Amino acid sequence: MNTTLRTARKHFEALAHAAAALSDPKRIEVMYVLQERAEATVTDLVEATGLSQPMVSKALGVLEKAQMVDCRRDGRWKFYSKAATHGEDLLRACVQLDNAEAETNFVNSVLLGPVLFMPVGV
Repeated sequence: MNTTLRTARKHFEALAHAAAALSDPKRIEVMYVLQERAEATVTDLVEATGLSQPMVSKALGVLEKAQMVDCRRDGRWKFYSKAATHGEDLLRACVQLDNAEAETNFVNSVLLGPVLFMPVGV
């Protein structure tokens, strides 16, 4: 078996989780808001997105399971933020957006931002 392929396989599961987590526009919207803020509560995200509280909570659960958001507790409040590391190589290869500055900044900082680089030719 090709050594490059063996090395790349460890990233495939993370990529699959990232793709699944970002397969819903509501979750992408939550990530967009988290990109603009250092951290936010569910209430903050409900107000910013206009989504219902259960929808935001469910989106955060999926994003947290995919290690795309971090959560810290302060008393009875939970604060969510964009995770420091997550695998979005798939998005680098698949997402094609217009070159509008806002979209480009969002893609670069949220969706592509710390990226796990896989060897070329995989």
